[in-house]
Amino acid sequence: MADPRFDEENAALKARIEQVLTQSEEERASFREQWDSLSAEALRLKEAHDVLHARVASLEQEKEAARVEHGEQRDRWSAQLDAATREFESLREQLIPPADLEAMRLRLVEEAAAPHRTRASDLEAELQRARSDASAARRDADRLRASHDAAALEHAAAAREAQAAHETALAEARAKLDLALAEDAGRFEPAERLRKLQRESAEGRVRLERLLEEVSDLRAENEALRGARDALEASQARRGGEDKAAAWLLGPVLELLDACSAHLRLEAEVRERRAAVDDAQHALASEQAAAEARSADAAAGKARRLEAQRAEALEEAATLRAELHGAVVAKEAAVDEAGRQRRRWEEAEARHAALAAEVEGARREAAESRARAMSLQAAEAEAAGRQDKLGMQLEVATRELARVKAESGALQAALVAKVKAAKRAWAKERQLLRQGEAARLRQVQALRAELERSRRGLPAGGGGGDSAFGEADPVVVTSARLEAHGLDGLVRDEHAVQAEIQQLKRQLLEGI
Repeated sequence: MADPRFDEENAALKARIEQVLTQSEEERASFREQWDSLSAEALRLKEAHDVLHARVASLEQEKEAARVEHGEQRDRWSAQLDAATREFESLREQLIPPADLEAMRLRLVEEAAAPHRTRASDLEAELQRARSDASAARRDADRLRASHDAAALEHAAAAREAQAAHETALAEARAKLDLALAEDAGRFEPAERLRKLQRESAEGRVRLERLLEEVSDLRAENEALRGARDALEASQARRGGEDKAAAWLLGPVLELLDACSAHLRLEAEVRERRAAVDDAQHALASEQAAAEARSADAAAGKARRLEAQRAEALEEAATLRAELHGAVVAKEAAVDEAGRQRRRWEEAEARHAALAAEVEGARREAAESRARAMSLQAAEAEAAGRQDKLGMQLEVATRELARVKAESGALQAALVAKVKAAKRAWAKERQLLRQGEAARLRQVQALRAELERSRRGLPAGGGGGDSAFGEADPVVVTSARLEAHGLDGLVRDEHAVQAEIQQLKRQLLEGI
């Protein structure tokens, strides 16, 4: 019979083996995935390497082809230069002297540089005119800025004065209203209170008319500022080139106009609230006058009724007491309405103060925006200066490049002309040398014939000797002159010609 412990150990071993197998399978699967990803990455890298290798090979081929082409071109140029050198070496006295060549070069350079010099002068004159126009525009901008600042200061002073007058009027009205509310209704007679209310109404009407006049003045000033803005816009449209300066000047004006419009709207709202308060006061005065009139009528009727009917005295007294109570209630309601109007007035004052603070903040923001605009203008001016400087440097470099190209073209043309002239002179000299050689052969033959005749004792023949010595051959004269110069002179001339050829080659390469 099997031992249970062995069975448990076998089961544990089987479970452990299965766990190890499962773990090994998972590791094998992860290794297989890594192997697949690495294989794909290796294939991708190999493809990229093949592409890069092919590209490098094509670039090497292009480089080799360019090197071969460059070598062939260099060989062709060397052959052409050697041929030109050999042709120049065959020249002697037909070359242009270095002084004449330098004079010709200077003349060609002067002719080539004349249009550019004229263009430079015209550009300098145009630059001076542009600077003059910019200075005039800057002066106009300063003048307009000064006028704008003066108008802004005047408007601010007028606004402060109107605000002070408005605050004074509000303080007076508030004090009178408080005094009227604090007084007892029984201390004044109805007629006196009515006259007092009429006087206060007249004073309020006068103050309202004064404020309306101030508002009309501010509206006129606003219209003037709008006219100035329209004029600035028209001048900006006409001038065209001064758009930035006009926009910079027009921005603060528009901000000031917006501030004025906001201030006018605030004043209109204050006037509306004040008119509402005045209407409420007038309504209160009318109700009080009506109540007083009704009380007087009731008292008169009461007296007549007391005189006419004493039996109805108690009923009339009760009626009067009821009416009096109604009047007291109406008075209390009117007082409550006045309190509500006062609270509305105070709320309007608080809103007005808040709006005034907002206007002040807008003014500060306008000042900050003007400061930023001034700094921006300074930066634009500095950038314009740098741009002008770069433009001048570019113009100088362009003129220098044109001068170098013109000089190289002139030198190349002179070199080509010299080569052509040298070829023609060489052909002519070769022809003359052939003619001189033929003449020398004839002379030698004539001398031999003369020598033969002298040996034989025969008289000299006139025809051959006259033809050989009677006529001066230019080739013979040239040969005699070369013999007179000597071999050293010919060598010096040859070295001078080679040095001049090398100098022309260097100048041509520098020009290219």
